[in-house]
Amino acid sequence: MINFAFIGCGKVAGFHADVINALGHRISSVSARKNSSNIEKFANDFSAGNTFDSWEAMLENDNPDAIIVAVSWDQTEHIIEEDMVAKN
Repeated sequence: MINFAFIGCGKVAGFHADVINALGHRISSVSARKNSSNIEKFANDFSAGNTFDSWEAMLENDNPDAIIVAVSWDQTEHIIEEDMVAKN
């Protein structure tokens, strides 16, 4: 079983989560913007273990096998290049 962490919890994230669950893997955590209206529903729908209001906090508290970055196109580059690569 692979433990996945999600950055983002919108419609596209849900498509990925459906596949992960169908393949028998686990969503260990999910992060979204502060005051996200989607995060609790996503966590409940896909049995995500923990929720966080920043991906940095999520990765400090979880050690996933894989990370799904499912945010709007204009945030993806910032998260991957400027934050994740620089900090990890």
